[in-house]
Amino acid sequence: MTNTHTWATGAREDESGGARGGARGGESGEVSSVRLAVIIPYYQKEVGFLRRALQSVASQSVLNAGCELDVFIVDDHSPACPATELETFDCPVGLRVRLLKTRRNGGPAAARNLGLDSVAEDTDFVAFLDSDEVWTSNHLENAVRALDGRLRDIYFSNYLRSDWKSDKFAITGFGDGHEVLDGDRGLFLFTGCPLEDILIKATVRIQTCVVRWKSLRQLRFKESLLIGEDAEYVASAILEHDSLLCFSRGIETIEEQVGINVSQNRGGDAEKERQVRLRMLKYQVYLRREMSLPKTLNARVLEALQEARYNALRAALAPGSVGSRVGAFVRATTIDLGFPAYVLRKALDSLLNWQKKTLSL
Repeated sequence: MTNTHTWATGAREDESGGARGGARGGESGEVSSVRLAVIIPYYQKEVGFLRRALQSVASQSVLNAGCELDVFIVDDHSPACPATELETFDCPVGLRVRLLKTRRNGGPAAARNLGLDSVAEDTDFVAFLDSDEVWTSNHLENAVRALDGRLRDIYFSNYLRSDWKSDKFAITGFGDGHEVLDGDRGLFLFTGCPLEDILIKATVRIQTCVVRWKSLRQLRFKESLLIGEDAEYVASAILEHDSLLCFSRGIETIEEQVGINVSQNRGGDAEKERQVRLRMLKYQVYLRREMSLPKTLNARVLEALQEARYNALRAALAPGSVGSRVGAFVRATTIDLGFPAYVLRKALDSLLNWQKKTLSL
């Protein structure tokens, strides 16, 4: 891991020469001079994305309140060099940008972990953003206000992609009935168990999350997961650290232009489809076998695993070379020891129902 450069800083200095975080947030819900870190994993083929993301960070209203922002750009061996976008970026007062680089391409979990390893001990909150997304200017301010409570460790907001017809909350059917923290700002305390919304419905996007550093300093992303690592991180905070969630109904994170996203931008490519389906199968197996989830969630997790097996089987049967198709079966079996039995059962079902020519779960 290497720190390539500290690109710019408007951070105020204390008498010892270190960056001063200022006073911490109190009980009033008002934004005071706090220190925040922003972690942005970077892997793109085209320039332009990162600059837009950084401009949205620089526009955060908390900077006007005297807050400090340490931004960590983590280059995961990206084809497009992030340095070219940082050279001419003008940092406002209170904002410092550092460029880090992973030892090898390891995916978003590894990149975020390198960023977390670099966060200063006296940081109050850590926020996550992807390089092809932007925040509204009130995102961090709303997070600091909502997290002004001893037991509230994670904040998240609504999310929108430019090619979606609805926002994330509408798509997943995120409901009402949550405790109001600030009605004027639309801030709420999550009431009930959020694990289904996190692990099954994917309502909580890590790019919208801000976490309390003191509470979750030891928590890291699961680097073996290349899909779902963000959901696993948030779920682990709840299961292992008893974290409570708060949120905003407002859309505060927007993917204006879609960059590299293997899980979404497959474009009919059978090989990419196989790769994504195998990664999703690994994620669902992890939920089923490795996480200690409430019994009430077991049925939904098993249903999701069955769907992942079905999609992995379809992807393995998709057009391609014999080697790639056999390889997909082998990898699926390595990931999920129950996959061969599932395939056998589906084959028998298909033989018994050959006139219908269907393959069902």
